[in-house]
Formats: sequence, C-alpha cells, structure tokens
Amino acid sequence: MQHQTIAVVSTPNLLIESIPGDLRVAGWDRSEIMVKTDGDALQVSAGTDPIVISCDEDLILYVPRGATVKVEQVAGDTILQALTGPVTIGPVAGDLTMNDLGVVSLASVAGDASLRNIGALNAGTISGDFTLRGVHGVCAVDKVGGDGSVRDVDGMLTIESVGSDLYVRNVHSAVTVKAGSDVVF
Repeated sequence: MQHQTIAVVSTPNLLIESIPGDLRVAGWDRSEIMVKTDGDALQVSAGTDPIVISCDEDLILYVPRGATVKVEQVAGDTILQALTGPVTIGPVAGDLTMNDLGVVSLASVAGDASLRNIGALNAGTISGDFTLRGVHGVCAVDKVGGDGSVRDVDGMLTIESVGSDLYVRNVHSAVTVKAGSDVVF
C-alpha cells in the first residue's frame, strides 16, 4: 500500500490523472491532502499548480473541502463527497455517487449515477439509471439511458433524453425533458 500526506493551501487545484480502478474523494477540514492506493505506483506532484496525482490501482483521497478537482477518467466506480469547490470529471466506466458538492461538470457515466445535494450540474451521457436529490442551481443532462428520478431542483431542469421512465418532483423553475416511456410530475 502506498500512502502520502502533503500540506497544501485551503483551496488547492487538483488534477487526478486516469485511474485504472475505483476512485474515492472526500473533503475534510484540514489544509493537507492524504492519498492512498493499494497499487505499486503513486505519484503526487506537490510543488505544482495544479497538483497532479496518479496511480496504478484504486485511489482514495482526502482533500480540503474548497479544492478544485479535475478527474481525467476513471475505469471503475467513483464516489465524491463533501467538496465545495468546482468538480470536473471525465468519463466514468462504472457507477458514480456524489454527495454534498458544489458545481459539477460530468462527461459521461457508463453505469448508474446517484447525486445528492449539489450546487449545479452539467452532464453528458449517463448510460444507466439517474437519481438526483437536491440541486441548488441549473441541472442540464444530455442523455439518460435508463430510468430518471429528479427531486428538489432550485434552478432550471433540462434533460434532453431519458431512455425509460422519468419521475420529477419539486422543481422551482422551467422544466424541459423528453422521456422514452412514462413521465410523472
């Protein structure tokens, strides 16, 4: 197991390079980054902006809550929680879970996506089911392959295409959606 802890500013910029396994990122109230992997290789470029992190296996990160996080791509499942800075994620080959985040930009998810309490969302394709509870801004999704369930959106909601059923509740602005099967408002 590889493990590193480095001191950083309270709002660091992080670039997480392609992860061949699962990724877990959690925010905490420390001005340091803790990085763990079960793999043989772990690289952290502490003196650069952005701080670049890469490994050859699953990756677990604890970062300051205000960090700006950019993830190139993940081959497994991804879990992110407790981050107030902007988050940008490239393709995720597995499932995606996000809780208590700021603004999120998401390229695509091959599995299911479950999001709770986020600032705003701009997403590409979610191939599986999509569950969203609590958005404090605009929510824009290109395509959902399975079922969609969206609740408690403070801004506009746009979903270009849902492959199956769609359930929408408690949206406080304009709604534009298209579903392949049943829609419940």
